[in-house]
Amino acid sequence: MPKVLGLLLVAVAVAVTAGLALPAAALKVGSTTLAGASFDNELAAIKSSPMFECYLQAQVFGASQYQTQGPSVGGASPQSRSSLAAVLWADVRVTQLAITPFVEAHNPSALSPAALVTARLALEGAVVGALEGAFNPPPSANATGTFSCPAVVIGGSTPRLQSGAAILASLPVWFQDEQVRAEAADLGLVDLLPARIKIPESGRALRQWYARHSSQFETTCVSDIEVLSASAASSIKSRIGHGLSFGEAARRYSKDTSTNKKGGMIGCFSPNSAVWSQVLQVVGSTRTGNVNIVPIRGAYILYSPTKRTPNRFQQVATAVESQVHQVNLRNATVFGATIQQATPVSAASWLGAWALNGIGGQIIPNTAAEPPAGAVTNTSANAPIG
Repeated sequence: MPKVLGLLLVAVAVAVTAGLALPAAALKVGSTTLAGASFDNELAAIKSSPMFECYLQAQVFGASQYQTQGPSVGGASPQSRSSLAAVLWADVRVTQLAITPFVEAHNPSALSPAALVTARLALEGAVVGALEGAFNPPPSANATGTFSCPAVVIGGSTPRLQSGAAILASLPVWFQDEQVRAEAADLGLVDLLPARIKIPESGRALRQWYARHSSQFETTCVSDIEVLSASAASSIKSRIGHGLSFGEAARRYSKDTSTNKKGGMIGCFSPNSAVWSQVLQVVGSTRTGNVNIVPIRGAYILYSPTKRTPNRFQQVATAVESQVHQVNLRNATVFGATIQQATPVSAASWLGAWALNGIGGQIIPNTAAEPPAGAVTNTSANAPIG
């Protein structure tokens, strides 16, 4: 028996004799195991960074259609294991532990030093984007909840969010590196997309794609009519369909005092506009003169594209590249879900049970399980009363 192995076995025997528990696996994803001690360290790192917790809570808020803010980790690491926040973090880690080895095997350049630099910048942007979306949901989302997380807000006469770099820097270096590597793997999935769904992101191929899809990038003039009930909105839409001009309808019925006297005219927006994503949300590919009804916080808005003007590729190249990249990232997320579904996953009983679903899978919390050892640090709390 090799000397080192013999010493290790002796150490194990001493640990067991002394009644010490060896760290059990929290997750096993494919051939990768995340030890319980490592999982506890990750929870402790999150707990030590209120700013990063805000980011995780913002992600839950967005995923819930702006209704429910995510939970805090709370407590010391053994106490955190059975919390909802721990289960949600475990879901994140399962996805990362499934995708990163896949990308490493099929697209190793995605994890090169240069790619990691790009991934860090992308992660910083994603962190800020999730927070901005939580604090200021798009009007069309019709959010019913309110997001609050002071840790990421810099006060003053004009409050602003912490930068993504500052939020990541609040975490231990090893945790940052772990998350940057996972982000690089997500970006690397784009290169592995099947050709039938991947859109070229540069060069002649992108220009050819644009020539076939240029109608998606037309400068669009948008008008609106605001009313207070669904029935009023439907009635006005019907009247417009039977010949009443949108402008006249806006002057007669719209409660939007900033546009009604102008026949509902909001403005014209190119794909280079900062609000282009909102334009797509409210009118999308709706034909000129047609009407969309969007409920927004107790009101009903009728939106209509009143004019569309084609753009040459050179005029909107940056916007096209950005939008195409976002589409590829969304497709990569779907691709990642199929990878996750095909990867064997098991979770510790104190976390719950793994179940497949349409977005890959999730851990179903084991609410019937006993609290983990050490969950109640004050043993006298269990003493009978009286």
